[in-house]
Amino acid sequence: MAERVLTLKELNRATLARQLLLERKKIGVLPAIERLAGLQAQWHPSPYVGLWSRVTGFKREALEAAILRGDVIKPTVMRGTLHLVTIRDYPVF
Repeated sequence: MAERVLTLKELNRATLARQLLLERKKIGVLPAIERLAGLQAQWHPSPYVGLWSRVTGFKREALEAAILRGDVIKPTVMRGTLHLVTIRDYPVF
């Protein structure tokens, strides 16, 4: 049986859905950041806007609490740019 190949439009939609860009989802801050494989954070407001755009009911306090607990860190991991990643994912980067 031949495998079905996605059309360009289907691939586009799948990519946007994977990045939580088609609709907001009810998902926590840590799972959202892990699903995104890092959240651009070079400009201070970026992660807040990025999560607010993707996560239903996002509260900035949830991200700030995760950072204060050390569950989320802001290292240089991709192309010399600061990203937010979870402490669990950091060794992979």
